[in-house]
Amino acid sequence: MFSRYRDHECADRAPQEQAVPMQASDTKPRPASSTSYPRKAKASLDEIRFIWELIKKGETKKSMVDVGAHHGTSFARFLNQGWRVLAFEPDSTNRKLIELTFGKHAQLEVSCKAAYREDGQELEFYTSEVSTGISSLNPFHASHVAAQKVETVTLNTALTEQSFGEIGFLKVDVEGHEMDVLEGFDLSLWSPDVIMLEYEDRKSQKLGYTTIDLITKLAGQGYSVFLSEFHPVIEYGQSHDWRCLKEHPCELSSENWGNIIAFKKRPPNDEIDKALRKALRFRSFGVLHCAYPRWLNDNEAAPQSLRKVLAFQIFRSVDDIWQGWNRCKTLTKRLRYYLHKDRTTFSPSSRTGS
Repeated sequence: MFSRYRDHECADRAPQEQAVPMQASDTKPRPASSTSYPRKAKASLDEIRFIWELIKKGETKKSMVDVGAHHGTSFARFLNQGWRVLAFEPDSTNRKLIELTFGKHAQLEVSCKAAYREDGQELEFYTSEVSTGISSLNPFHASHVAAQKVETVTLNTALTEQSFGEIGFLKVDVEGHEMDVLEGFDLSLWSPDVIMLEYEDRKSQKLGYTTIDLITKLAGQGYSVFLSEFHPVIEYGQSHDWRCLKEHPCELSSENWGNIIAFKKRPPNDEIDKALRKALRFRSFGVLHCAYPRWLNDNEAAPQSLRKVLAFQIFRSVDDIWQGWNRCKTLTKRLRYYLHKDRTTFSPSSRTGS
């Protein structure tokens, strides 16, 4: 699926269209591109798994910083593998769910402060009944209401206070304030191996910057920048349709949105291809025949069989069920712990002092 093409842009191609490979005489590396999926394909990319697949092999246990941790699903994989995690989640409701799910994990530190460009400010924080994932310092949706006041802190200050060492992965999803987070973070000092930032010009332009400003900042520090692009949002709180993965420099659309994924050391194309295979999903079997993954065959020009596509999707579904079962077991242990704790606290013997 992931290969180098002559064109430097990720344009919408029909799945049957053949890519033009680089000629043997082309010695200069060219930006990589991937298949572009139409909205009707209902493709989705688990970007956290994509990143994990690229950095897990031969990787020592490092640290992850999750800014905008939501319910903890992004850092869970790293935490379970022994990484140290510093998570920022100002939304008190989301933070309570993190505490319920993960408890007092020795490797997890959860901050109620909002990562920002300055320390010690007290800002209004907005939440939405439409989606728990769009809590923000900036009210960009009609459903946003002022819910609480939050204190700000720079990543430089927070990481110094926590005596953080080498950062393997920095993830920032703060609904338009990604540049504010970067301005309070010394990239040259901390230099994370991988950085993922959400981008959407519809939000960030109101705050004085665009996607290209984020890319320029990261590329200026020597990072190889990729864009995981989604089709425009239909409604928040629902599943979103993934479009493509493309490498900067490439065409940017102000209508689309997604995540910037920056690597301090660019992975080889074959490793990116393998990671995409494991992270790519389709939410409907009914469209696989018109939007099949071309990487299922070594020869992209060869005809694809629906049987092979279905077989691969079934294999991935079994893997998802297994991963989900493991997560359920972890959550069950946490719930048993809290239920047992409650029974002990409020049992008749504890009230009478016996």
